[in-house]
Amino acid sequence: MIPLKDENPTRRPALLTYGLIILNLAIYFYVAQSPVMDAAIVRRYALIPADIAAGRHLGTLLSSLFLHASLLHVGGNMLFLWIFGNNVEDRLGELKYILLYLVAGVAGSLLQVAADPSSQVPTLGASGAISGVLAAYVLFYPRARVLTFIVPFFLVRLSAMVFIGYWIALQALNAYLSLGVPEGGGGVAFFAHVGGFVSGLILAWLLKELSGLVTGASSGIGQAYAERLARERYDLVVVARWRERLEELARRLEQETGSSVEVMAADLTDRTALAAVAARLRARPVDLLVNSAGFGGYMPFVRLPEERARELIDLHVLASTLLARAALPAMVERGRGSIVNVASLLAFAGSLPADPMPARAVYAGAKAYLVAFSETLAGEVRESGVRIQVCCPGIVKTEFHDRLGVDPSRLGPRMEPADVVAASLRALEAGEVICIPGLSEPAAVLAFQEQSRRLLQLGNVPELAPRYRQRPE
Repeated sequence: MIPLKDENPTRRPALLTYGLIILNLAIYFYVAQSPVMDAAIVRRYALIPADIAAGRHLGTLLSSLFLHASLLHVGGNMLFLWIFGNNVEDRLGELKYILLYLVAGVAGSLLQVAADPSSQVPTLGASGAISGVLAAYVLFYPRARVLTFIVPFFLVRLSAMVFIGYWIALQALNAYLSLGVPEGGGGVAFFAHVGGFVSGLILAWLLKELSGLVTGASSGIGQAYAERLARERYDLVVVARWRERLEELARRLEQETGSSVEVMAADLTDRTALAAVAARLRARPVDLLVNSAGFGGYMPFVRLPEERARELIDLHVLASTLLARAALPAMVERGRGSIVNVASLLAFAGSLPADPMPARAVYAGAKAYLVAFSETLAGEVRESGVRIQVCCPGIVKTEFHDRLGVDPSRLGPRMEPADVVAASLRALEAGEVICIPGLSEPAAVLAFQEQSRRLLQLGNVPELAPRYRQRPE
């Protein structure tokens, strides 16, 4: 399989990748102009496994990465670097990118030495370094599409996971088959490919820069998201009305985790404040948006003040929708990113009696909107690499009910916010669209979704249902 291009735009020109390609080609054509010079350069700068094993000529661990044996060798390596390197550079930045490139190259060479430490056959080429770039690419963009030529005449679009997964499996198989066979790789340093890939995968995970924006981060579930994401090395933007709480949270998380935490004090029921947060998402895209801001409106609908009803809808429905709208285009363009909308089990409780359930018409309706919105949006972006989730916890140990004047002793056992977040992030990794943290039987969610589809199929007919054809007696 030969990659021809990927469908994964970058935000900026990949100048370092272009520079590496030019440098490798320039060195190859300079060395190749004379057979005598070629032999001399190889003797001096190529890597000899036996020398490295004996502690000699250690500089060749680096110099050998910039030498190539043939036009096909350098051409193939530079094609892979051209297609996959620009996105990895765009994601990591120049400094971390070149660090990954060189470390993967050296690690690949060391594994090749370990596989055959007595070999006198020169090892050269950027394959180990580029294998590390491929590992980073598949980690960052597993669903990005790669236009692939399958010899002799097939053109297909494969996901990066499939293309690179097949490629590294082939390298590992050939490396295994070459064990114990003199020059068993047939001139190809398969162990360098494997070593470069594994080291690149580890280093990319350590170097990756993740960013997230969490609303409602001053307390409760939103604060628990911020705390968990900071521990997982996310740089954060935390949004809530209370600046003092946010600043205290930011100081603590920066000290405890080293993550950067940007504070945005904003009342998301205010259209100007909401527009400012949306503008921040468009200007500097994030990898994860968590819409967790919320408040309750438990009272009979006929007594709910109009302004309170408007605020409930503005915060739960409008703010979640417009922030997702601001964040999503960049995620789709990059082929990665996640949006979590925090709803409630009350989203499914509209038909339950008001006693002992709280009066909740607008609140439950807003949360039900988040369920329908998230499910539908997840279907729209299914092939883009972007994940959408709606998290629907039950009663959680937060300030939420305290602010409503509800006696905590009436609520029974309550889940910890950190457990809600743990469930949500694990569900996100598993691709679950509806996450109910306390639900032990995931089949119940599937049954709910199947019943929804069944209602759509059964009800979408041109004839009136028999029971509606005449007035009831």
